[in-house]
This record gives sequence, C-alpha cells and structure tokens, in this order.
Amino acid sequence: MELDEIKKSWSELNQRLEKTEVLNKRLINEMLNTRHQSAKDKLMRFEVAFLILCIFFTGFTVVTWFSGFYALSSIIILSSVFVLCGLWQVYKIYLLNRMQIDTCSTAELLQKAIRYKVITRMRTVVGLILIVPLFVLLVVLDKNLNNTAAITGVVVGACIGLSIGLLLFFKKMKDIDSLIKSYKDLKAFDNE
Repeated sequence: MELDEIKKSWSELNQRLEKTEVLNKRLINEMLNTRHQSAKDKLMRFEVAFLILCIFFTGFTVVTWFSGFYALSSIIILSSVFVLCGLWQVYKIYLLNRMQIDTCSTAELLQKAIRYKVITRMRTVVGLILIVPLFVLLVVLDKNLNNTAAITGVVVGACIGLSIGLLLFFKKMKDIDSLIKSYKDLKAFDNE
C-alpha cells in the first residue's frame, strides 16, 4: 500500500512540475515578447518622427524658395536630400514592420534586426561622408551663401545638426542592441 501511495504522490508531483514548467515557459516567453515589443516600439517612434521631420524640412525648403533668399539650386539640393532621407525612413519603417514575432522564426527576427542595425550604421557613415561635399556644393552654387555670415550660419547649423544626429544615433544603437538581445534571448529560450 505504501508503494502505491508513493507512486501516486510521485505521479502527482510530476504532473504539477510539468504544469509549472509550461507556465514558466509561457511567462518567460511573454516577458521576452514584451521586451521585444518595447524596443521595437521605441525604434518605430524614432523612425516615424524622423520621417515627419523629413517631410517638414522638404516643405520648409520649398517655402524658403519663395522668400527669394536661396537660389533654386540650393532648394533642389536640400529638397532632394530630405526626400531621399524620407524614403530611407520609409524603408526602415518597412523593415521594422516586417519584424513580426508571431509570423517569423526567431532566426529570421534576429537576421532582420541585424540587417536593420547594419543599414542604420551605413546611413550614418554615408551621411557623414557626404555632408562636407554637400555643403561645399551649396556654397559654390548659391551666390547668396558666399559671404562670411552665411557660411558661418551654415557651419554652425551643420555642427549643431551633426551633434544632435550623433547623439540620437548612439541612443538609437542602444535600442537596436536591446532588440537584438531580446531576439537572442528568445532564440536561446526556443532552443531549450
């Protein structure tokens, strides 16, 4: 009789342990999904905000043309830059939207997040390389910018914009790293 009771107790303990293990896995999975969603939402807000800024500055450059202060060449260059930046933002938003935890495997999510990180870095490097020739081109083509006050304004504006851009870039890299870490944790959890 004691052996049967021990077997029954052992069986009950095994069942409870299995239920607890399933519950723990589900809770961990939900926690990882929440962390993933939080990092992804931060990045999405960031990308949408910059898309709105690109649209605003494109409109602003067109409006400044009507003021007559800037030459048409400057307006075309600046508007083109902002339109290209806006298109790049749309592409990055598209990439973020494709990171769906319920339709993609964790390996796919990790691959997409790393790709997103690479193109974000690539944009920064290309932007830093092109900023000097862009401003030189603006000064050469626009005769209104060929005075000390205008060049000083352009340089100060470029330095402020560059500082803000780099600060936001490094903050964004932390969010991207957090997203990648959540995918790695999810992958490790799935492999268990």
